[in-house]
Amino acid sequence: VEAGKPLSTALAKHPRVFPPLMAGLVAAGEVSGELGKTLDTVATTYAKEAHLRSKTIAAMMYPAIVGMLAVVMVSGMLIFVVPRFAQIFASLGGELPLPTRVLVFASKIMVWAAPIGIVLLVVFIFWWRKNKNTRRVREFVDPLKLRIPIFGKFFQKIVLARFSRTFSSLLSAGVPVIQALDITGETSGNVVVGDALKSISKEVAAGKTISEPLEEYVVFPPLLQQMITTGEETGALPEMLQKVAEFYENEVDTAADALSATIEPVMIIV
Repeated sequence: VEAGKPLSTALAKHPRVFPPLMAGLVAAGEVSGELGKTLDTVATTYAKEAHLRSKTIAAMMYPAIVGMLAVVMVSGMLIFVVPRFAQIFASLGGELPLPTRVLVFASKIMVWAAPIGIVLLVVFIFWWRKNKNTRRVREFVDPLKLRIPIFGKFFQKIVLARFSRTFSSLLSAGVPVIQALDITGETSGNVVVGDALKSISKEVAAGKTISEPLEEYVVFPPLLQQMITTGEETGALPEMLQKVAEFYENEVDTAADALSATIEPVMIIV
């Protein structure tokens, strides 16, 4: 900045610290002469993003912990407890019931399968940490996240809340629509939404409205489509997107509480 570069250009050189969304908003604030107001928008946007992330972690933490404990406990029983009973059954003689024979067989397999499973898990964790953000992995994982029973709708609401909040913030700051779509796609956190927004951006550049190509993508529900259509017709698209963002953020809060309440009895039964 001391050398004469705009603040947004300086921020864009450090994408690991200042993401594209922030650099885009700051650039719009510099052009409009309202950098202070724009930075306040940046703060609000990332505060909402942090809230969404904490809700996601809270909703996933309980089933992850209970599931992990269940696997450890069952594995421990099969490795250490069942073999002792198998010896007792063998000394008594006679034909064991089928479920008991299956349990004893599973115990014998678990003795050598458990160490292999632990090694494979450690290898997978290292591989995942290195490759989770690559395009190939995300093309497989992101669509799967939206189709998972129970959790799929929850992840979709998070993505829609992030999309609406980001797009609204960019438009409110004066970023051109096509550039705003591109930045929103890059920061959506889901490759399905990112690819959809790239296609929509090209069609908007060709002269279409946002709502027309939006209808072609299942990930965007009718409510969002209708609100964007209304926003375009009334000239109040940023305000409409703000309302949509607030709606889906509230939906995420409700869904997170509902997931915790639903998963607990299911995990106990399993």
